[in-house]
Amino acid sequence: MARSRLRRPAVLPALLILCASCTAGPERDDTLPPSCPGSDDPAYAYTTADDSAVNIMGLRPDAELVALTTDGGSSSPSFTPDGTSIVFARAYPGQPGASSPPSADSVWIMNADGSDPQELMRMTTVDSVSVSPDGTRMVVIGQQRSDRPDGGLYVADIDGRALRRVHAPPGHQVLFGDAPAWSPDGSEVAVVVTAGGQFAVYAVSVSDGSAREVTRSASVSHMSWSTDGATVSFVALVPRRGEDGRAVVAVDAAGGESRRVVSDIDASTMASADGTSWLAHRISFEDVPVHDLLLTGAAGETAVVALPVPDGHLVSTALAPCALR
Repeated sequence: MARSRLRRPAVLPALLILCASCTAGPERDDTLPPSCPGSDDPAYAYTTADDSAVNIMGLRPDAELVALTTDGGSSSPSFTPDGTSIVFARAYPGQPGASSPPSADSVWIMNADGSDPQELMRMTTVDSVSVSPDGTRMVVIGQQRSDRPDGGLYVADIDGRALRRVHAPPGHQVLFGDAPAWSPDGSEVAVVVTAGGQFAVYAVSVSDGSAREVTRSASVSHMSWSTDGATVSFVALVPRRGEDGRAVVAVDAAGGESRRVVSDIDASTMASADGTSWLAHRISFEDVPVHDLLLTGAAGETAVVALPVPDGHLVSTALAPCALR
């Protein structure tokens, strides 16, 4: 299904102003740099989930929070490079499956403001989806058919055509459902593989499915690739004052031991990385959970905006690539 979307004229990125209800603090800034040139649409999106529904929320440049989906079965948002569209996973209407919240079984695309959702393709299961840096392809972790064990990593054109499986882990390894991270040149995707309670990051070629181990870790989530292709970053559980805490760690894309680059941020997700700074999500617990979006780096951190997460917990996030240009 071919789709054409108008490109907005490129202008200087607008600054994201803190909402009036956000409480000022010593670590808070009044602006958040990421926004897409000339756009008032959300450049940051995240999935919230509770026991019965999953939906995608969007954060606009003026800090207004908007519900991009309300069907109760949408997840795993991934922006196209120009920020005008979001590809996502959805439980097909009327067939939510047996799980609660419903398991996704199709891939859709919608405008960045949540309008005009259109189905691209159906599968047996869709765990996550990620759009390529040039916007022409997507990778999907899922399963195409239920009558044979064909789960794995799939590549398709952005319109949902030419779907093909490129990789399935051997032996007892399983592809974790966390969204794959594309390398900047679009030749590889970083995926999480788990076996026996252990986790590893693999770089998989999207052309021939060959895979190489990048690093191992006690936990891996929310990967991203630096813009020069030299580093893969992710959130991991690390020892902290006698307890396990979450931190951003990085590893050379060629492979090696991971190193902690941002400590004690309690990040549960990471939206993007350029090798020196990260857009991360932090949860702190007071009387109720407090969610903050952080622009952070090795030299320090800045809490920039509060994220409302209504009646549930945050599962996955996405940042429009044009927001960091």
